[in-house]
Amino acid sequence: MRAVGYRRALPLTTRALVITTTSPDSTSTLDGGIVLALRDVFSEQGIARLLVDDGGTG
Repeated sequence: MRAVGYRRALPLTTRALVITTTSPDSTSTLDGGIVLALRDVFSEQGIARLLVDDGGTG
């Protein structure tokens, strides 16, 4: 994972990047997933999708 990340990213973006493992009882993966989901839902495009979505009733 680390090698692919460094290979695909620009050198400037990986200068201070730290890629580590986490313990199975850690919630960091869940926390990260929640943050990504919230960023998507509350982004400009996410809000637009919410306003346009008819909930499948139309």
